[in-house]
Amino acid sequence: MTSLLAPPPPPRRLFAKPYEPLMLSDQVSYPCDRLGKRIVNFCADPGNEDLRAQINTLQYELESLKQEREVTNLRHQKELREVQNKAEADFRRAQVG
Repeated sequence: MTSLLAPPPPPRRLFAKPYEPLMLSDQVSYPCDRLGKRIVNFCADPGNEDLRAQINTLQYELESLKQEREVTNLRHQKELREVQNKAEADFRRAQVG
């Protein structure tokens, strides 16, 4: 039987130092998701919400720019192939004629 005057147990903490800033360094290994992005879990601190929203926005913008660059690169490669094919066809036509 427990005493009514016993203090409650201390709250469970997920981190030893809950608000210690997280420093990303090349010396530390972080797990990655299937796309190779680093997975870093931050403390659930309400002050971090703004920063996390900004990070998510910037990550989205970065991924969008990478996709746009890849589409532009593919479009240029296609145009180059078309011009090369046309030049080869013109060259063959000039040799025959």
